[in-house]
Amino acid sequence: MQTPQIKLDLIEQKYHLQAQKANLKLAKLDSKKLFSFYKKVDKIINPFYFLNSKKSIPFFNSKLLNIEQDPLFFNNISVFVNKHNDGQIIKCCSGVIEPNKITVIFGESGSGKTTLIKQLGLFEKPSFGYINCANYCYFANQYQQKITKNFKQKIGYILQKAEDQFFCDSILEEVLTGAVNLKLCHKKDVNYAKKYLDLCGLENIPLIKNPIELSDGQKKRLALASVLAMQVKFLILDEPTVGLDQMAISNLSKMLVAMKQTTRIVIVSHDVDFIFETADKIIHLHQGKIIHQTTVNDFFSNTSWLMQYGITPPVIIQAVKMFNEKGIAFKNQAEIKNLDDLISELKNLFSCKKPVF
Repeated sequence: MQTPQIKLDLIEQKYHLQAQKANLKLAKLDSKKLFSFYKKVDKIINPFYFLNSKKSIPFFNSKLLNIEQDPLFFNNISVFVNKHNDGQIIKCCSGVIEPNKITVIFGESGSGKTTLIKQLGLFEKPSFGYINCANYCYFANQYQQKITKNFKQKIGYILQKAEDQFFCDSILEEVLTGAVNLKLCHKKDVNYAKKYLDLCGLENIPLIKNPIELSDGQKKRLALASVLAMQVKFLILDEPTVGLDQMAISNLSKMLVAMKQTTRIVIVSHDVDFIFETADKIIHLHQGKIIHQTTVNDFFSNTSWLMQYGITPPVIIQAVKMFNEKGIAFKNQAEIKNLDDLISELKNLFSCKKPVF
């Protein structure tokens, strides 16, 4: 299990020597001692404080992390049903959410997918374990601190039923409410609202319309626009394709792929076609345990693994395989992610063949 390490490029130069010494000590610490130590030091809002007589003076500058670019590690995360440890929902899960990539949490119903993302988004506290991103750590049972609150403000969460997070009577209010609370814009800033509505493909929608009157696809887009308007850098979506038609799913996929260079994205989904088209990495949960972490291409190309867990391959993989069996090989086969890609490859393939007279 990875022990936290202080990133020197995020702290002031004059504290580099102390930080290097601390890193050596941290690397040798047993994980149980690590947890025990940090639970006692509850006045410290971050494990990387310079421990002097005042016990509260940070040796880092105000920039703890770059949430868009620093990997987010989760280490030995465990979640029990209650405080008496009467049943485990998540069992010693460790992994990494990489920047500039879309990560999918995948698994059967009841495998713990939603519970895990609630830990990653700091919406719930784990029973054991910690989350580490650059010079920020969040430990089980840690007190709520200012830095944790600031970290949470950078995280956006889209519920499975988008309408469950609507509280306003108009689209304009819905987009602006969170941003106004964070003092990012004023209450009737139409241009600010339209910026994020346009980004989410809702450029022609009336701003006075009630969000409940929208289609399921439009509701998902509005929820996304409302979250993005709060300038989040870490986006979590729970089953975003539920209730959407194929066109809406395709549009959502394209939108998320375009966003991943500036926003860390984690998705809970069981839609294998959407996962194959959209995601870069997959974390496979089974009965509360992570049993596979790999690229999406490697995951769906492992036929024995898919058969073992009863997973049907994406339709596009089945179609490409059918063409291969007929002797048709594609030049850019690894880049075929959806029907449009397949049609494009077929056009290129047959346009290159010379006509027979």
